[in-house]
Amino acid sequence: DKDNAAGNQLIAVIHAATKLVGEIEPVKNLFPTDWGVDIHWSLCVSNVCSNNLLQQIGGPDGHNLPELSTDQLFDFITWVEFFCGTLETAYPLTVEKNPDKAPFDSRPDLLHGDGKEVELEDAIDALAWAKNTLWGVHLRAKESYEAHSQTDDNDTLLPLPVPVEKQQESHISVTDITQEVAITQEMSTAQEVEITHKVEVAQEVEITQEAKKADKKTNPSKQPRRTTEYIRTHNDSQSQFLTSALGELREAISTPDDAFVHFCALDLFSDIRSILERLKHTLQTEDLTENNCCLVQSTCKEHLDLQILLVEADTGMKARLKEDRSLLNNDTNPFASESSLSATDEEVDKFLASFVNDVWELGEFIELTLLSRIGSFANLTLENPSAMKALIEAVEKYEVAIVEYQDYENQKEKGSLKITSIKEAVIKQCRRDFESKSVDVFTTVHIYAADNADEDDAYGSQLTATIQAATKLVGEIEPVRKCFPKDWEIDLHWSLCISNVCSSDFLQKIGGPDGHNLPELSITLLLDLITWVEFFCETFESAYPSIKEKNPGNISIESRPDLLNGDGREINPEDVMDGLAWAKNMLWEVHR
Repeated sequence: DKDNAAGNQLIAVIHAATKLVGEIEPVKNLFPTDWGVDIHWSLCVSNVCSNNLLQQIGGPDGHNLPELSTDQLFDFITWVEFFCGTLETAYPLTVEKNPDKAPFDSRPDLLHGDGKEVELEDAIDALAWAKNTLWGVHLRAKESYEAHSQTDDNDTLLPLPVPVEKQQESHISVTDITQEVAITQEMSTAQEVEITHKVEVAQEVEITQEAKKADKKTNPSKQPRRTTEYIRTHNDSQSQFLTSALGELREAISTPDDAFVHFCALDLFSDIRSILERLKHTLQTEDLTENNCCLVQSTCKEHLDLQILLVEADTGMKARLKEDRSLLNNDTNPFASESSLSATDEEVDKFLASFVNDVWELGEFIELTLLSRIGSFANLTLENPSAMKALIEAVEKYEVAIVEYQDYENQKEKGSLKITSIKEAVIKQCRRDFESKSVDVFTTVHIYAADNADEDDAYGSQLTATIQAATKLVGEIEPVRKCFPKDWEIDLHWSLCISNVCSSDFLQKIGGPDGHNLPELSITLLLDLITWVEFFCETFESAYPSIKEKNPGNISIESRPDLLNGDGREINPEDVMDGLAWAKNMLWEVHR
């Protein structure tokens, strides 16, 4: 749109930058730490994103910000907070490197296109530079956004997202705020008064904290002794977000007094909706057919983290309340007077209900996205097996979590929280896609052969085309077996599809199981047919040795098992073996 070219450019840059930043974690998870590829990739991403965004908004001073709409300002503010949060999560060292100013000419010049190694410390400095520079522009963008909101007649302006940097008053350091005052000499009088007030509040908080520490030393028995581990300790492979969030949960639920109040006040709950919006936006806007399965994988991982967080919050808070009820009902317990029965299980359910609803709805959206926007799972498996494996791994992570929480789910009443499972739906779609793939291969070949056949040898051309297509299909049995987990049984279904379509097509070409058309074939075609049948039988017997035993003396066309209906339903493995054995034995009779 010529009237809004600058705005369109900015939105396009934000979309591209979101995609790049979202790929930092997958790269970090893929490469060994000592390779240093993840830090190099992050440096490339931070460089190109900061360059492009600074260019779009008129440099580090944001000269073009006043020209942006409220929607564009909101998108920019949200993206910068996403960028800074991602970098600080991936590389915590950048949190400490937070100068008050990041001059544009102080940017480290580290990338020259020659692939040379960059020192870790230099890379962290550069990442911190990009983060701090963009955060400075982010503050100016918020001012512009607020100015727009005062003059805009539209009352439906979105609320500004929660900043990445959150500090509780109890963590305010007098030294930090004193330094802040020292570097803000050019601020207005009103701002200086506000900073002075912060210093006074911080001093009061520190005095209060010291008093509490002294009180704990003189009255140690006021700290309740807890017998329950409210939040489970997970393994080292969990994400930094989940580790941090579970730590906050554990601290809040273990508070001696008013645990439920501390629980409801946790910032992590207010963060959930912004995370959900980001994940859903990613799935809606990205072209997932273009090798973006790693993006889907990382989205599923973040979604699963949110589910685990809410399950832990639910069970942990209720375990604390159950223990408190036990203390209150036990007059002989020395800690009975120190229990904190501040809520009921129903109040916990009510507080968590909206978060649970939103997170589980995203699970349904992820399942729909996998089934409708990835394309054919069969084509993806055969053309890009590593991408299919990434999707399988994402699906299986949900199953691992389900097993981990099985005991909890068995103890809960009907309708309680359950980790999302999308495995059954994905497997069913795989079966459908592989059935369609086997049929489409022969349909395409027949059409091509008919269009290009010599009129004097149309039959021979058709049979040759059938042999070539069948050879290609049989050769794809092993790659599919290697790609999918054994318990998915996709390889069995794919092998059944191949045996059905190949045997049907060959029997039709040679005149049925009695081979009425065989005398009309040339020596070359007969040799090709014999060779192919031997290749077919050897491949299937090697892949599924049990079909060797299923070798009856006589076999009829009427005895063929009718197992495929195009609906992707599960087939009993024993029936599949019968179907494979029928095709092998029938073709071997023709071969003989």
